[in-house]
Amino acid sequence: MAKAWLGTFIILILLIIAYSIDLFAFLADKAVYYIAVVLLILALSAAGIILGNPFKKDREDDKSDE
Repeated sequence: MAKAWLGTFIILILLIIAYSIDLFAFLADKAVYYIAVVLLILALSAAGIILGNPFKKDREDDKSDE
């Protein structure tokens, strides 16, 4: 019960701080949209490099074990 109260008060204090430094106006700015698009493109390209292309056909896929 005390942990829940403490967590609630911490979140409330963080929201008050975010409102006082006008963080929500920055998040509504047009620049944040472009930052999010760039981060999305970077994340998708990193996933493509790390995981590989699932549509690429390898010669090993066509070999049979017979």
